Amino acid sequence: MSYTENGQDININVGEIIQSKIDLLDQIASDVSRCIDCDLYKDRNVPIAHQYVVDAFLKPVTVVFVNDYPHRLDNINGELFSGKDGELLNELLKYANLTRRDIFILNTLNCRPKNKTNVTTNQLLICAYYLYKQINIIQPDLVVTMGEFPFFVLVHPKRSDFLVTKKHGSMKVRDARNRIHNLITPHTDGIKEWETKVIVTYQPSFGLKYENNYKELIHDFKMIGQYLDIIKQKKYI
Repeated sequence: MSYTENGQDININVGEIIQSKIDLLDQIASDVSRCIDCDLYKDRNVPIAHQYVVDAFLKPVTVVFVNDYPHRLDNINGELFSGKDGELLNELLKYANLTRRDIFILNTLNCRPKNKTNVTTNQLLICAYYLYKQINIIQPDLVVTMGEFPFFVLVHPKRSDFLVTKKHGSMKVRDARNRIHNLITPHTDGIKEWETKVIVTYQPSFGLKYENNYKELIHDFKMIGQYLDIIKQKKYI
């Protein structure tokens, strides 16, 4: 593959670029497996930094879904979205014309907390470092946050000390749906920041509780598919 800059053809080895990204993501997974920066590591069985197949790097549009944390079966199996949650995610992805092979899945917290209501801002901030770095490496066209934790870390207005601003203190996942948000991740370890768009939705497990919840998730995933089509048109005109 090549492109022209200042009248000169510049060769790009796509395979080398992808391998470099894979190596960097593997290093993050290794760092996460050894992380003891907060107490969550004490209860983890299998820390999970990400899940994807190499084909996802070759898709016309790159999309990252951000999970809240490994759920119960995930923590046992070492695979994100195991069991009913995974079955539901697979069904929802169809409404966006996607499959698991098309997407990257990242975690906001890489270790499963015993009680999500006891998760601290500091714990989220520690793992946010890995999340920002992963996004900078993947360079997605779109990020989809699923649930409260990724919404807080990536979308919710915050002060410089990572606390929610009083002005937007009541903003919730429900309030942030049905629109496109802007995201600029911070520069991390020599990896340049990345500017992209974000769509906010619920955790897929939200759809297992009530029929109306499932309908709202379907609406959001249809919106994701529609926006991905818009991105494709802009990229390939």
